[in-house]
Amino acid sequence: STIEVYGEVAQDTENTIHVTPKEPGILKSYKTAVSDTVEANTPVAVIETDDRETKDILSPSHGIVISLYFKPGDCVDTLSSIATIADPDILRVSFDIYEKDLGFVSLGQSVKAKSTAYPDREFQGKIVFVSPRVDDQTRTVKIRADVNNEEHLLKFGMFVTGIVEKEAEKESIIVPLECIQTIEDRSVVF
Repeated sequence: STIEVYGEVAQDTENTIHVTPKEPGILKSYKTAVSDTVEANTPVAVIETDDRETKDILSPSHGIVISLYFKPGDCVDTLSSIATIADPDILRVSFDIYEKDLGFVSLGQSVKAKSTAYPDREFQGKIVFVSPRVDDQTRTVKIRADVNNEEHLLKFGMFVTGIVEKEAEKESIIVPLECIQTIEDRSVVF
């Protein structure tokens, strides 16, 4: 059985990394721009160290550049972030579930998210949090799912519909319809 829930993708991701140089120096240039997708060990910027060496600052992981904090010619140190990279491969989605359906959901349960932007696509996810609080106004409970987004199709802040699936509580045997025969007013399976 399933229930339909409504929600939205979070405005940002928890999977962010701040890129810092390993030694102080002067920022010479950026090799990426905001909104560029980078892979691990992709050069993000070039600095000139105090020893007059030119060094590439590499991205520690895959993601999208969401912020650049300095401009060429600025002094940079080992504590200040020169860029922020967000990994949108798994996005946080918050859904509202009615109080009457609360017994239907549990941690680890599967969710299929859909967006009007991609009506033929389903994004698989799992419930990772069920709020302990009921909203006084809407009488709903917030649940959170981590949804797979490897193709980066879902965007921060998008509205989505979710289908929460619950496994049957009883085991059932499923057979093709043509296997069921009626003999003396009883259904039998061959």
